[in-house]
Amino acid sequence: MNLAPERRAALDAALAADPDWQALLRHFDLSHGFSFVVLMVDSRENAELCREALAAHLAGSQRSEIQRIVPATPEEFRDLPNRLYYPAIESGARAIWIEAVVTEGDPAFEEWRKTWRATFARLNQLRNILQETIPCDLVFAGAPWIQVAIREAAPDLWSVRSAVTRVAPKAESAAGLQRELFPKEAGVSRAADAPDPEFALEMAQTLRGKPGQEVQLAVALIRAGAGFFERYRTQQSIAALEEAYSILESHAPNSREMANCASWLGRALQRGGEFKPAEEMLRRALRVNEELHGPD
Repeated sequence: MNLAPERRAALDAALAADPDWQALLRHFDLSHGFSFVVLMVDSRENAELCREALAAHLAGSQRSEIQRIVPATPEEFRDLPNRLYYPAIESGARAIWIEAVVTEGDPAFEEWRKTWRATFARLNQLRNILQETIPCDLVFAGAPWIQVAIREAAPDLWSVRSAVTRVAPKAESAAGLQRELFPKEAGVSRAADAPDPEFALEMAQTLRGKPGQEVQLAVALIRAGAGFFERYRTQQSIAALEEAYSILESHAPNSREMANCASWLGRALQRGGEFKPAEEMLRRALRVNEELHGPD
């Protein structure tokens, strides 16, 4: 990836600080055998950044090889079921990484969207075969709209998903981070792109009671709370976020995770009509964010 050193360093730092990316790395640390991973990114640049960061994370482990498949055309993407039916798995392979990032503004978007749906309808029929013949992680990296396409076209395959993550590292200032923390369009639902709250709660359940995993548990609960918020399930959002907040108060009170949690909880409380607690939460988020990044 040909980037200026300053921009590359800023993007690497932003990715390293992304709690969703850190959660995905923990998945790779803990997983064994087949798993189905969906990674949503906003650009080809970010997909490549993630793949390189994953390769660096796996370096030195017994199985560290990432087999990369980058279909250049819809026709090549449609051939994936054939390639995965008899996969040529290299020795030491840790993941098969399939990358096809096509944004909605791309002239060929509609053709690619139809191709993703058709290809996953075929892969859905191969779910059991994929689980039996692929002894490593199967990662699909694409634009955020692929989540709905996969879920609708391949419900059986979607049911065995191991991780669904969206990351959007940006090289930006603390002021930009604060604008992201308090977006003006907060009242606009983005449910299609939001985390899957039920899946996030399942991930949280696997972390409960495990010493040293408290912050990771809180991150899963924040994802659940954000997902419930975007689906207007306000009380469930508040419950998940209040639990995450309580955990972080004890284990990471001045962290990026706390700033993120307090921001989401403030918005959820505000929507629920609890205006004074909402203001307190938003002020807490701002204070922590300023401690982490400095004031404007």
